Amino acid sequence: MMNIFKNFKNFIEKKRGWGKKKQVKQENRPSVSLMHILGKFKNRMKDKRGGEKCGKRNVPVPGFRRNVPVPHKRMMKRFMAMVLSVVLVIGMIPVGVLELLLGGQELAPVEASASVTPPSLPEAEITTNVYKPGDNIDVTVDYGEPVNVNLPLDRVPNAAAAYGLRKLRTGYTGPAVRVRIGTSPNETFMDIGCVNGELDVATLLNFVGSGDAFVHTWYDQSGNGRHATQTTPANQPQIVSSGAILLAGSKSAFKFDGEGDFLNTGNWNVSNAFALISVANVVDASTSPHIISKYYTSGEATNVFALDVTTDSKASFSMHQSNNTTLFTRAGDTISLNTVNSFSAVADGFNRKVYVNGILKAGSTYDGTVNTSARDVLIGKTRIEDGYGYMNGYIPEIIVYASNITDPNRTAIERNQLQYFGINQPEAALRPIDKVTTAAAAYGLRKLRSSYDGFA
Repeated sequence: MMNIFKNFKNFIEKKRGWGKKKQVKQENRPSVSLMHILGKFKNRMKDKRGGEKCGKRNVPVPGFRRNVPVPHKRMMKRFMAMVLSVVLVIGMIPVGVLELLLGGQELAPVEASASVTPPSLPEAEITTNVYKPGDNIDVTVDYGEPVNVNLPLDRVPNAAAAYGLRKLRTGYTGPAVRVRIGTSPNETFMDIGCVNGELDVATLLNFVGSGDAFVHTWYDQSGNGRHATQTTPANQPQIVSSGAILLAGSKSAFKFDGEGDFLNTGNWNVSNAFALISVANVVDASTSPHIISKYYTSGEATNVFALDVTTDSKASFSMHQSNNTTLFTRAGDTISLNTVNSFSAVADGFNRKVYVNGILKAGSTYDGTVNTSARDVLIGKTRIEDGYGYMNGYIPEIIVYASNITDPNRTAIERNQLQYFGINQPEAALRPIDKVTTAAAAYGLRKLRSSYDGFA
């Protein structure tokens, strides 16, 4: 076997000029195929054996010795088997090793006769993360600033004003409230911010000690600078009583006494579509407590807009159209007093609606316009010049949008408030048509609207 391979190697070297004695530049020589070389090698081996076999007698090959016996058919089969073995062995030898055996010459590259299509890769698997209410989900917006979608103004930005005793948007780094302790001329003020998204109660109580604290400024977290202030100590709502933080449910809140407490945010207006979204705990409705309002003129009992609770404990939304017509939208059922509730009023350019805890309580149309005035927007009162509409209760949060927001955005903020303040959402809030009331048709094998009493 080794002798055959050696003869085959020497033969190739001789034919291609790869021997050590005679070096020929390969680039000037024509390419010799492997089948051509094998054919030459086969003929040479026949010549050395002395001829070919024709039938059963030897036929001498001219030019060679006559006395050399002609190989038997069996010998030819063995020869072909050995040649095939050599070919197979060469096919298994790496290119680098084969080049070394053949004298260090580089083998000519073999061009592919047909293109080969690579196998297609499987598609990437798409995974979906499922989050439940209460999960703190951090995401990144396209400009690289991390936001927390559990903050109301990160969910629905561009508020006209936003007041809270928690952090309402990621980008806000200022204080939540300025508090006052003591009385003039020995009064002291301190700004209190948030820690981990909550009001820094530890710093507040450390500042107050065992006394009381009152609200001088409720800072606007929208970035529009519409801070709610009260410079008169007697009209400032209270936040700490005898060294204890006041609460709406389990969260920090202001207490408006129903007799003179209110905050003034200055003069600003909304567009023909707007939204008022708030959280309040009404203790006594006999004063017709107002959460937020903007009065029209001093000579008329008219609000440009107002979100309040009537004396019979019903949520109410009033607005003044540009044709000097005042419209009132009032809930048909009463709220629970001494209970934390979410109150929302929405004018979308066509309809005006009032919601309690995310449930639509009343709605009607308007002409699509809202009047303006030079009066201030007040929290906890309806107008400055008299004692009408004072809030007797707690207000921990108010968010105002001066333009229209969609039902899904309103729902997102309301549900965020319901979750944060631990407000029990009625079963009706889970009904699809209670959340989005404009369905043209609705079919289901469950109750889709809380007021529907028919068959499925």
